[in-house]
Amino acid sequence: MLISVIIPTYKTHHQMLERSIKSVLNQTYNDFEIIVVDDNEAGSEWKDEIKEYSEMADERVRFIFHSDNLGANAARNTGIENANGEVIAFLDSDDEWDETYLEEVSKAYMSGSFSLTSCDLIALFSDGTSRITSHTHEDGYIYNDLIFKDIVNQTSAVTVKKEALYKAGLFDTALPARQDFDMWLRVCKFGSVKYIRKPLVTLHCDDSHQRISGNWRKREEGTKMVMNKLLESASSCGGVLQKYSLYTMNIWENYV
Repeated sequence: MLISVIIPTYKTHHQMLERSIKSVLNQTYNDFEIIVVDDNEAGSEWKDEIKEYSEMADERVRFIFHSDNLGANAARNTGIENANGEVIAFLDSDDEWDETYLEEVSKAYMSGSFSLTSCDLIALFSDGTSRITSHTHEDGYIYNDLIFKDIVNQTSAVTVKKEALYKAGLFDTALPARQDFDMWLRVCKFGSVKYIRKPLVTLHCDDSHQRISGNWRKREEGTKMVMNKLLESASSCGGVLQKYSLYTMNIWENYV
């Protein structure tokens, strides 16, 4: 089973990107390809640095360069559209995987008919402290529960069958935030989830690289847009009271 690893990069020093790439190259599972999608603006020092690095990088890594900055999710879509693998794995350019991650992913897909995998992760902060995020939800069809609580995980800890991504419609680049949650919702509407209950992903949460999830205004706006998309497509929520209850429960109690 070929796994396509998609790494979008934007304003990331090549040393940090190299750390992420090495964590893939060092995997115990070897049937993979790496697609790095550079999303820096044309003429920027960041794009020049990544271009220079690409000439020296491992031959197993393929680089795709956007002509301008289109956003991380447009970069992920570009990677998906150029992927050869049956499974798509996402890795942010400042994160890294345990060497057994892809092996555990392959075992998860072989254990049943799943569309998506998610694993536990370690958030490593710049002051040296860390926090483990663990899954407690059961495997299987999680869509109804996912609507009310974000029970997948951040993008670097998620893999998805490519056919499920195309069925769901790829990432919505119009959203200002919460694109990953929106994507998981659409995938999980038609497929089931396998949780890998091991912390196999490290998120580097240092002050020099701010994640969009930390921008609460964009996060709130994105969540509202995702909830509105849900309501527009949910014919079963026809009553005004049902719509109001769903909307307020998700936004104000769970996400903001």
